[in-house]
Amino acid sequence: MCARSEAADLGKFTRPSSETTVDFYDCGGNLCGKIVTVDDKSDTDTIGKLIVDGAKPVGNDTWKGDIIDVESGKRYAGTISLNENGLRLEGCFMMILCGSEVWQRARQ
Repeated sequence: MCARSEAADLGKFTRPSSETTVDFYDCGGNLCGKIVTVDDKSDTDTIGKLIVDGAKPVGNDTWKGDIIDVESGKRYAGTISLNENGLRLEGCFMMILCGSEVWQRARQ
């Protein structure tokens, strides 16, 4: 389990395609992200699951590591970057099929 560092917490961001909210936080100098709320009540079993578990910093507000699809259990090589538009998550399968999505800061 990752230990929190208040100084490096990014906060909560919501995935636009599913309305799932994830809390992104520092875990031992790396980035972790845990599901904290879901819009679809059939997905409540995913609350508390990690989607990012120790992505390594590679530059200002950018991390690289696995992004986990909690429904399938598959891991994708990914890049996470914070910018003025939100939190951009990009994942690739076999370095061929890639996709990205910009998540918006969750309303408190």
